[in-house]
Amino acid sequence: MSTAPLAAPLAASDRLDVRRFDSDRFRSAASRGRAIVGSILGNIAILAVLGVALLVVPVAAALAFGAPLLEYLR
Repeated sequence: MSTAPLAAPLAASDRLDVRRFDSDRFRSAASRGRAIVGSILGNIAILAVLGVALLVVPVAAALAFGAPLLEYLR
C-alpha cells in the first residue's frame, strides 16, 4: 500500500485567490437570497391566483342562481 498523495500539489499560480473566493462566496449568497425571496413571492402569487379562482365559481353560482334558489326555498 502506498501513502503517496493521489493528486500533485497545486502550483502557486493554480491556488485560489482568497479575496476572489470571498467575494464570489458573498455574490453567491446574495444571489441565493434573491432566489429565495423570488420563490417565496412566486408562491404567494400562485396562492393568490388559486384563491381568486376558487372564489369565482361560488360567486358566479350565487349571482346566477341566488335569487331563484332563495325563492324556491321560501
